[in-house]
Amino acid sequence: MTQRKDGARSPRRGAPAPCVRPAARQRRTGPGTVWSIELHTERLGWLSYAYRRLRLERSGDRATAREVTVRLAYDEDDLALVTRPRDLVRVRGRALDLDEAEALWRTVRALRPETLRDRYPCLDHLDPRELDPAVGIDGVPIAVSSGEEGPMCLTLRWGQDERARQRRVLVDRYREPAAEWTGVDRGPRLTRLVAHVDAGLEARAPLTARRIDPATALAAEFEALRGLAFLNLRQAERRFVEALGSAGGGRAVFSLTGALFADDARVRVQALEALGAIGARSAVAEVELLAYDDETPVREAARRVLDALRPEPT
Repeated sequence: MTQRKDGARSPRRGAPAPCVRPAARQRRTGPGTVWSIELHTERLGWLSYAYRRLRLERSGDRATAREVTVRLAYDEDDLALVTRPRDLVRVRGRALDLDEAEALWRTVRALRPETLRDRYPCLDHLDPRELDPAVGIDGVPIAVSSGEEGPMCLTLRWGQDERARQRRVLVDRYREPAAEWTGVDRGPRLTRLVAHVDAGLEARAPLTARRIDPATALAAEFEALRGLAFLNLRQAERRFVEALGSAGGGRAVFSLTGALFADDARVRVQALEALGAIGARSAVAEVELLAYDDETPVREAARRVLDALRPEPT
């Protein structure tokens, strides 16, 4: 061992270098796997309407399934809504076992949803030539208006921050695949993907109903749906406005007031009629603006509602 000028001792020539332990490697921790799958569907029957959203989500060590359904039934004679407010909306859900959730996600990713087309005329296990081509007076295919088929939107999101990705697939004429599709190894990809997400979920464990306030649940779902820039499921906006008018309550009035300025004139008329049925005098100022709407049916509805909401002069 020799002495250096700085006073430190240097090792002898040929001596092994001292063992220096590397700094402990920091274990990188994060929020874990993040993904979500949403399936929106809609059915319009002769005297009924049904909306459904199923959301499966994994974030970190938590995975859940949640389903929201909105159902409306109408009287055969005057087509008036007959569904009781408490029966308009139902919310169900359950926690997913993490192994179950990851097995599902691996199946979905193996089907390479990012390579699917953006839009399909019908679910890919159906032959469009076999669908009923008849169209009703409203321009909607008979099979759709009879509730046999309907539109569908599948949305997948995965990753975080700059790696976040989203894939959205629209199907104009959708019929739910049978449960046996979950066990098929070959066949159309989109059908298998939808079947794995939906048909096999409740077979593994039933979804449990949640206690809710109908007006609050309807308003929350309506606000979320209005923010989605896809298809609008043809009927959803109008039907939700109708259901909110039946449910009533302050939260319903808030959502209906916003719907007064929807792009679709039919939605504006529906919102006006709903506010009039509730007797929402707090919305008079907004209703007054529609008395000068570009569309004649909207102007007429606004003036009728104003007559009903304004207090009579003393």
